[in-house]
Amino acid sequence: MREARSSAALNHLNVVSIYDAVEEDDHMWLVMEYVPGRSLSEVMAEDGRLPPDRVAWIGAQVADGLAAAHQRGTTHRDVKPGNILVAEGDHAKITDFGIARTTGDEQLTRSGMVTGTPSYFSPELARGGQPSPGDDVWALGATLFTAVEGRPPYPEQSNAMAMLSQIASGRPSRPEHAGPLTEVIGRMMDLDPGSRWSMADAAHALHRVHDQRHVTGTHEHTMAFVPAVAASDPTPEPTPRPMSAPPASQPRRRWPIVAAAAAVVLILAVVVGSSLLSDPDETTSGAGATPSAEGSPSGASPSEGEPEPEPDAVPP
Repeated sequence: MREARSSAALNHLNVVSIYDAVEEDDHMWLVMEYVPGRSLSEVMAEDGRLPPDRVAWIGAQVADGLAAAHQRGTTHRDVKPGNILVAEGDHAKITDFGIARTTGDEQLTRSGMVTGTPSYFSPELARGGQPSPGDDVWALGATLFTAVEGRPPYPEQSNAMAMLSQIASGRPSRPEHAGPLTEVIGRMMDLDPGSRWSMADAAHALHRVHDQRHVTGTHEHTMAFVPAVAASDPTPEPTPRPMSAPPASQPRRRWPIVAAAAAVVLILAVVVGSSLLSDPDETTSGAGATPSAEGSPSGASPSEGEPEPEPDAVPP
């Protein structure tokens, strides 16, 4: 009934819905949403260490669901890979609020009793502190650590008490394969609960990492061609060109006109030159033309001593 009360009011895309609670033969049966998929622990067992961008997307969805629960005053208290269901398209949901505690509920933990999975306990919870939303943030951070590294943040111990003692007094190892999730996991697993991120902060950061991974991938693919062009030109800026430079095809169109004009000029020059160099006699002689004495060439005058013929007498 505790799980039913905690989860039934959570109508969230990333929380497994509880539709009904049925009591029969001293047993309580919960009618829950069916999620066709695998738990995150099964995904890791079959696929091995997961890439950071995939883990960021799964973690962002789970953080959204847990942030909604925290807003209602409900702490999950058992966030771990086995309680995260991953369906087709890596659509993730948080489930199993069986030990969840809502503000105002009686406390489940009693002296000598441990509830939850010790490997994902926060240091303050391992030291016997009261459960709080910060414990869920730590547990989700430890879950993401395990997904990207393929191992939990603390070495496995022979029993739960040894594990709790190690978490309470030790420091988790630094992730080596988290990439852009390194800082996010570090802030979610801050040893100081006062400076640890809230679940809403974690959800925002995980969504940002996921979105930036996809945007950066497009950016790098697009910009990959720019350095190649810049590397071929040692100058910092391209060589300026005239703003009104004509297209390359225009000079070719002008050649027929220029050639025709040149031909006309050449013909005129030939005609004029021919007229200037021609024989002067040819230019002054013609049918019916009588040369005058002044127009006779030098040395062409009548012979000396030869009388000029008298003109014929004109009859009276």
